[in-house]
Amino acid sequence: MLVDRRQVAIASPRDASALGLGMVYQHFTLVPSLTGAENLVISREKVPGVIDWRKERGELAQFMERMPFKLPLDVKVAELAAGEKQKLEIIKQLYLGRNFLVLDEPTSVLTPGEAQEVLGLVRGMTKAGDLTVLMISHKFHEVTAFADDITVLRKGRLTGTGKVSDLTHKAMAAMMIGDQPI
Repeated sequence: MLVDRRQVAIASPRDASALGLGMVYQHFTLVPSLTGAENLVISREKVPGVIDWRKERGELAQFMERMPFKLPLDVKVAELAAGEKQKLEIIKQLYLGRNFLVLDEPTSVLTPGEAQEVLGLVRGMTKAGDLTVLMISHKFHEVTAFADDITVLRKGRLTGTGKVSDLTHKAMAAMMIGDQPI
């Protein structure tokens, strides 16, 4: 695999993390009984035995000023709406220093409005050059609205690729469903 134009071997999530690669899974990985701030702090690779919460809250406030998402970090995750949880999952990866994110069906638990908001904010970060995103999705309207290029795999095999602006929904569907068995 090439990362920043150099060949690398990734044998573990830790290797991927060290290279700035992060994953936002289809299902939430947050601890519901903890606050957003607590979830962020415990997600770090190295967490001190005793956490200086005054210092951590100050650093988190500075970090959140740079984020496109505005979230209450002092609220327990269990009390957050699905859209807020998804934003927190993305923020967690950015907090950990990831600059390449794999989003696995990022809108599967979101309302259409939440999906538009989350993907729109992520798209803004990609347009600004702050982030690269690989999005796994089967939703044509999201792919056409938020992706530049697509690659379609069916049963683990490449069936097509192209610029979104050059493809119709029919062409994308043919890549996904196809008329030939694989």
